[in-house]
Order: sequence, then C-alpha cells, then structure tokens
Amino acid sequence: LLQYGADVEACDGEDWNALRAATSHGWKSIVKALLEHKADLHARDKDGDDALQIAALYGFREIAEVLLEEGADITGTNNNGNTPLHTAALHGYDSVAELLIQKGAKLDAVQPETGSTP
Repeated sequence: LLQYGADVEACDGEDWNALRAATSHGWKSIVKALLEHKADLHARDKDGDDALQIAALYGFREIAEVLLEEGADITGTNNNGNTPLHTAALHGYDSVAELLIQKGAKLDAVQPETGSTP
C-alpha cells in the first residue's frame, strides 16, 4: 500500500495511525517501512501517546531502539504526565526501562498526579 501512496498518517477513531498500530503489535519491519515513508514519529493519539510510549507500554525494546534511533522524544509525556520510562517501569518492562535510561531518560522525572518517579 505504501508503494501506491497510502496515507501513513491516516488515523482511526482513537487517533491511532499505522505507526502506533504496528508498534503495538511488535511489527518491527513495518515500523521501519513506515518511518522510511516519513511516518510522523511524534504524532500522538487521544491519550497523548506517541509510538515510543506505545513501545514502552507493550515492552517492545527492539522497536523502542528503532524509534530512538530515528529521534523519538525520550522525555515526552502523555496526557497522564507519564514519560516512556514511567510507562515501561509501571508495566514491568525492565529491558525497555534499561534502554531508555541508557539513552538518557530522566530518572527524576516526576509524574504530576502521583508525584512518583520512574
């Protein structure tokens, strides 16, 4: 579909585009293809989640690596004030949390509702 000009930014009713959907399923090759076709790495859904937040939510370290290599915002927060590191830690994805820390995620980022740090 990409070869025939499909809109990589088309969204469903939840504001999920193809990049966030592919990320949520762990489809690394599709994530890469979408990024090659200029999918917006920083686009957010109605919850304020971008693709890196989704990778952290589902524990997909390899996809998080790809997104970070392409310039994903490691310090961005969703509508709840969670950074990707908060999300990975909250859901017990140690390998994703370790990657985010290695890449410079802030350990002292405070979640505004709870006052917690990752």
